[in-house]
Amino acid sequence: MNNSNICNKKRLSEYAYEFFLSDRIEGFFFSVVCATIFTASMFHWRLDIDHNLSVRDGVLIENMLDFGHIFWVEVIVAIYYIIRKYLRNIKFHFDAALTMLICAMLLVAVLDYHREDYLNVQYAWLLPMAYIIGKVVLTTNPLIINDRLEKMFFSLAFGIFIASAMDFYNNFRLAYYYKVLSTEFWMSFWVWSEESRCTYELGFVLLTASFGYMIYKSRKHICGIILILIVNVLIQYCDIVVEGRENRLLIVINVVLFSLLFLYDRWTFFSEKIRKIVKRTVLIIGALIVLLVLAFIFNINGFYDRYLASNWSAGGGVLTNVRFLVDYLAFKLMLKYPTENYANYTNVYDYYYQSHSMLLEYGRLNGFTVYLALVLFRLIIIKDAIILAFKKNANSWVKYFLIPGFVSINMYYSMEPNGYAHRYFWMIGLLISGMIRGWNEVNDKCMK
Repeated sequence: MNNSNICNKKRLSEYAYEFFLSDRIEGFFFSVVCATIFTASMFHWRLDIDHNLSVRDGVLIENMLDFGHIFWVEVIVAIYYIIRKYLRNIKFHFDAALTMLICAMLLVAVLDYHREDYLNVQYAWLLPMAYIIGKVVLTTNPLIINDRLEKMFFSLAFGIFIASAMDFYNNFRLAYYYKVLSTEFWMSFWVWSEESRCTYELGFVLLTASFGYMIYKSRKHICGIILILIVNVLIQYCDIVVEGRENRLLIVINVVLFSLLFLYDRWTFFSEKIRKIVKRTVLIIGALIVLLVLAFIFNINGFYDRYLASNWSAGGGVLTNVRFLVDYLAFKLMLKYPTENYANYTNVYDYYYQSHSMLLEYGRLNGFTVYLALVLFRLIIIKDAIILAFKKNANSWVKYFLIPGFVSINMYYSMEPNGYAHRYFWMIGLLISGMIRGWNEVNDKCMK
């Protein structure tokens, strides 16, 4: 009898073990992640901690669901995947980037607490968890990891796209009633608070970044190509009518970046005839660029005058934008006041009292030590992105959307302070960075 009970218990534990490690259960947890990413990114304004929490008489009052609740979903999923890896005797890699991020965020949380900015303290665990989730849910099977990455990335991309599309719709709706289209600030569709154009443009960045990949992926499906073109034309139209430049610039950069990555991977497989066609195409495009530069410099056919009359020249233009000067001066002020907010003493430049960069804003409000830690973090994740970009194997095609997405979102953070003003905006970039690191760890045994 005792032997029978022991056998039954052993059999039951084996069933539980197999059930826990089964693909069906793992697929359920992954589905939860994708659903959470999509809904959280689509309704991010509703989940914004600043909108949903308030402090009354020193007590934190919760009003509704926010990113703090989403965190517990992430924790449960992360614990499941970590235990799953442990039970399968899979080696864990030391991640210097994650270590640097956690240290920096804990220091920021301590400073927030002493400033009595209690609402933002929880970003000490919210932001690193976004990076962790990007890593751990990819599994260790290189045959399905790309499918996982694609689903996660586009759950995020389409979620934030819908959020921004509705915010732009609200601007057009208000313009219909008031006969004036706002180009700098307008009310959000979701929470009816006034935000800047650059804030709303964030939702379009990832779809703009993945334009080349989506066209390539849908090359055999004409309806898919038409739909992709319609969406991106609408994005560019929205950008133009509100005098934005980010997505207009990013689509050019990312089409070129996708083309370079694609040619790098496939060059050895091309016939000599195709190689000649590619070389001639590059020469023609190069010649056209040279002609445009000459037309710009010498004002041929009034080309430079037309540029000055357009919104492309606003703020000093693209290459000589005033934001570069502002960020340079802000960096110098941060060195002058390494532990204090320099905005308490002086403006950066003209009417700019702060920098125009996420990392510089972290430095301004939290000190040079935090800024240095986050710069080191960024350098490490850039190294990870470079490893993926130069990786050549049957599964490395994920670079076609991950690398443009990584470049685009970090360009946004470098030129906009919104990643600090709305701290959860950084979760987008951290999730993508975690995906890249996770792919590298599965596909490169030499990762450090």
